[in-house]
Amino acid sequence: MTVSAPDVAQDRARAGAGSPTADRTRPGLASRLETAAGRRLLLLAVWATLCLSAMIVGFLVSRLGLAGGPGAVAENDFAAFWAAARGAWSLGPTAVLDPAAVAEIQRFRPGSTAYFPFLHPPGLLAILLPFGALPYAAAYPLWLALSWAALAAAAVAALNPGAAGPRRLTLVLIAAGGPGLVMQFFSGQTTMLWGAILLAALALYERRRPLAAGLVLGLLAIKPPLCLLLPVAFVAARDWRFVAAAALSVLLVAALPTLWTGVGYWEAWLAALDEQGRRARANVHAIRDMLSWFSVARGLGASTGLATALQGAVALSAAAGVALVWARPDIPFAARAAVLVAALPLASPYAWYYELMLSALALAYLVRAGWGRGPLAWALFALVWVLGPFLPLLSNLVEARLILAPAATLTFAAALAFALSRPAADG
Repeated sequence: MTVSAPDVAQDRARAGAGSPTADRTRPGLASRLETAAGRRLLLLAVWATLCLSAMIVGFLVSRLGLAGGPGAVAENDFAAFWAAARGAWSLGPTAVLDPAAVAEIQRFRPGSTAYFPFLHPPGLLAILLPFGALPYAAAYPLWLALSWAALAAAAVAALNPGAAGPRRLTLVLIAAGGPGLVMQFFSGQTTMLWGAILLAALALYERRRPLAAGLVLGLLAIKPPLCLLLPVAFVAARDWRFVAAAALSVLLVAALPTLWTGVGYWEAWLAALDEQGRRARANVHAIRDMLSWFSVARGLGASTGLATALQGAVALSAAAGVALVWARPDIPFAARAAVLVAALPLASPYAWYYELMLSALALAYLVRAGWGRGPLAWALFALVWVLGPFLPLLSNLVEARLILAPAATLTFAAALAFALSRPAADG
């Protein structure tokens, strides 16, 4: 098996672990965040984020008709998840792929034109089932709390630097406590849970447990559009035990829920995806809070063909960067992980604002690896970690996608440039 990462002793040797020289030469971003003032600022930001998120959830729930009926469900993405889970209990799993059936369960406030279909494979529906047994007002905050707890726990496990690196608390705060939580709590999306699974798999992989890592990574198939570049990394690394375990896990994640849903679910799912794809292509020019370059190009007036070509070029470039870095085991693991995580949202033409959280996870890996010299690093950190997550709230004033897509791309470019510079610098 190809060695996937330098061990802790090698990491410490590179950094000059614990020595005064290492402390003096640590990059500006990491060293500033590791000061008492920096940690206080991070803690304050996280506390403010959690409070604001709780206020948003409380406000949404307070507006609901808790007795049920029209107006008992908030108009956000979790409405689709909850309605699908509830419909699976009463109507059967395949019926929840019918937008009309989901809309009947959601029953938003009178006059609402919101549209939140369920377009996910049966693995996610199986995970959501317990939430469908609860009223929306209880299921929504419970889903958010469990998703964030999973993300925080996975960040603790994954972001475990050597003695000379930033403290784990700093990295966990960057990864699981940033302002991006506000939009996660606002939307109720799956990105926190998906990010937790990704971090857990990377933590196991770094600890040279490829079989366990592959089995965990396969759980990410609950959201296929974000998985496009994962095979590129691990095939490039030639870690075939991991690839085999991940492939087995993907098959299990698909097959086991199918025993419950029936094979007909997949046919209905593909048909629903096709219909939603046509709807998205027809309206993407007007959707201001997507993250993909396809959306950016269409919003600027480019034809569908030109926008598709641009999206393809971005995805291929990201894939090439991931393959280049993961084929080189001499590059420290944290730098390789940063490249992979930063690349994931760029490959999907259907990436939305909440996927910017993956860029924040990539920044945590970059800070762990020693990145962060100069004002450009601070500017990127502020854009991804502070400003970017709030842009969708201002979508009536600004074209959020014109900032979100470049922010995600710059994060990937910074990670790639840093990773490729590490072997020479370390040597």
